[in-house]
Amino acid sequence: MAKSRKKRPARRLPPWVGWAARIILFGIAVLWPAPLRWHVTGTGLDPSWAFALNYAHAKGLVFGRDLVFTYGPWSWLTLPQAAGESLGAALAFQFGLWIVYAGALAWMWFVQRPPLVSLALFALAVSQGSEAFHQFGHAGPDLFLVFLVFVLLACSLVARRWWIF
Repeated sequence: MAKSRKKRPARRLPPWVGWAARIILFGIAVLWPAPLRWHVTGTGLDPSWAFALNYAHAKGLVFGRDLVFTYGPWSWLTLPQAAGESLGAALAFQFGLWIVYAGALAWMWFVQRPPLVSLALFALAVSQGSEAFHQFGHAGPDLFLVFLVFVLLACSLVARRWWIF
């Protein structure tokens, strides 16, 4: 006669383990792509147009009348250089973008609480893809801005209303 096996209830981890994993993954996803960058003036095509855009802002040139370029009148915020007083404002802008990103992820991580596997995959993808924010010459902060728009779009699709905070 075969013995009937009793099913043991699955062991559950203490709640603090899930919260600790959530906080660690949050830290990886937020701190890894930190988009704060500035550029030094140099020779070549990219450094010269970055300087020209910062110089134009510092001298008060009007975009469209005195200067035309595809990046637009706010380009000095994503291409900061020490031209005039613009470096501090541009770094504050980039820090503000990073705070909005951290707030959106905090809302997703701790309010919506998706499964840890999803958060781990997101943190892994951000850690692997964040080189795009740092490596592509002068195009890093604007790539982060596009990424932030997609994160906010994803948050708005999950939320019941279009604003998430």
